[in-house]
Amino acid sequence: MIALRFDELVEQPNHLLGKCCRHLGIDKIYTSVAISLHDRVFAGEPDAIRPSLLPILHEM
Repeated sequence: MIALRFDELVEQPNHLLGKCCRHLGIDKIYTSVAISLHDRVFAGEPDAIRPSLLPILHEM
């Protein structure tokens, strides 16, 4: 079992990816891909939550 913390994802995403890959036994795969985990692929709109979803989220 591996414990993942959100703050580690935010602060050290490459380290967390390495930890996950080592746990899965694929530690050599992720190092061959040139990626930057700090770059946002889709940051979304500033007000990304659709108004129609707000009642559902409030209910949850």
